[in-house]
Amino acid sequence: MLLDQTRDRIKELFASGHGKATRISLRHAQLDSWTSILTLHVRLLCELEPTTVTSEVKRIIKENFYPMEECLKIVTQFKQIEAMALLNSKIGSYTQSVQLYLELL
Repeated sequence: MLLDQTRDRIKELFASGHGKATRISLRHAQLDSWTSILTLHVRLLCELEPTTVTSEVKRIIKENFYPMEECLKIVTQFKQIEAMALLNSKIGSYTQSVQLYLELL
């Protein structure tokens, strides 16, 4: 699947032995392109597979290379409450995260 190949390529770039030099060498346009692909993945999940969003967000948080704030905007748009709580917690908005978890009760 193209998304899996893209995800693997991003991981390679950031985990390669070149470390910081690899990250710096990525052109801004490439980063924008990767960001677009990753956020599109989240948007498509919300639209086409809404029941899998929370489990996928848990994976996204573990991998830690998705743009968290952009993902949060998308899951908020689609009212994925648990995913919103997880992402809020990840970016440090703990109060908002707790409030969202309380909504789930």
